[in-house]
Amino acid sequence: MKIGINAKYLLEPFTNYGKYTYNLLSKFDSMNLEDEFYLFVPEEPKNIKFNSRNFHLIIIPEKKSILGDDFSKFWWENFLVPVACEKLKLDIYHSLYQVGSVFKQKFPVVVTFHDTTKWKLPSYHKKFISKIILNLTKVGLKNSYKIISTSINTKLDIAALLDVSYKKIIVLPNGITKNFNPVLSITERDMIKTRYNIHRSFILYVGGFDKRKNLKKAIESFSILVNEKGFNDYDFIIAGSISINNKDSLYYEPSMLSSYASELGLKDTIKFVGAVSESDLANLYKMASVFLYPTLFEGFGMPVAESFACATPVVTSYTGSMMEISKNGAVFVDPFSSNSIADGISEILKNKNIASRLSISGFEMSRIYDWDRVATETINVYKNTIAEWKDVENLKNKKNIQIKK
Repeated sequence: MKIGINAKYLLEPFTNYGKYTYNLLSKFDSMNLEDEFYLFVPEEPKNIKFNSRNFHLIIIPEKKSILGDDFSKFWWENFLVPVACEKLKLDIYHSLYQVGSVFKQKFPVVVTFHDTTKWKLPSYHKKFISKIILNLTKVGLKNSYKIISTSINTKLDIAALLDVSYKKIIVLPNGITKNFNPVLSITERDMIKTRYNIHRSFILYVGGFDKRKNLKKAIESFSILVNEKGFNDYDFIIAGSISINNKDSLYYEPSMLSSYASELGLKDTIKFVGAVSESDLANLYKMASVFLYPTLFEGFGMPVAESFACATPVVTSYTGSMMEISKNGAVFVDPFSSNSIADGISEILKNKNIASRLSISGFEMSRIYDWDRVATETINVYKNTIAEWKDVENLKNKKNIQIKK
């Protein structure tokens, strides 16, 4: 097979889309496949190399537009890359995030759909150009031949919001790399303590600074935990960074959240450590007393699955896909209530039996999130899609011949 891949998020490897892109391609790279992979990016990714001779990096620069960066990105995704796919005579094209092609193609298009945030939350399309692009993107997704959804919850949303047939959507949850495991050496622990200036037990958040991630409420809940529930011997570590492209009203600036923490008297107990390497991230999970993820909406929730693999007790929301992904491996809270979030954390900190039960059940849950399975099943999706596409095209050609006769 000649397979085209929209690998744009190799440029943002610390985002969830970036992790998905890199980990899936890395598995393909290690599988000794005979297939040819054409990876489309707007510029060369830094510090990312693949070993397979069957991997071809195709750099197609985004063209600046007077309509703004959103339109430049849209044009790259929907015109420049599909045109390159056609010139290369590819058998199939896979976009690794929720963008298809507005124009019908001469090859099947597969799209991985991580979440329906932009369709469910109006705040993500307030701008006029954003609304236009969102509607055009909807057309592109409907044009795709198959959609890979990372959760059942997202599959239901896709079908309802985009008017897409359930038969077209395949549920294939994300995987977790082997770095995320419960094993932590004394040397690793001491190194993390020194690197991030950690002197006490801590609660951990990992992720972006999107407002839907609910970090302001998380800080408020930590204030309740410290000032009202007596857990004043804990710190709150916030790991993650804001994309340079996302500094708008949809995101909190870390400096603003830091100021808010100071207003609540938490200046010395809340630490913003920025983006961290995967190995450091895994060790932070392992060392945390609780992993907190009070998101308002999520399509999968990769940090929760990673935390499970490290046997760390989890507090998360009952919204989006979190209950599906977590099952009995987490304490579920109302993300709109600071008191509910604080109660969930407190429940774990004051009861070692609950903490131990969650560690075990979460770790068991993590076993189903495996990149080997994701890669193998994705290749099967390619094979089945190409076969179906050829059958349909042959049937169309026969009908056309009969009509001409």
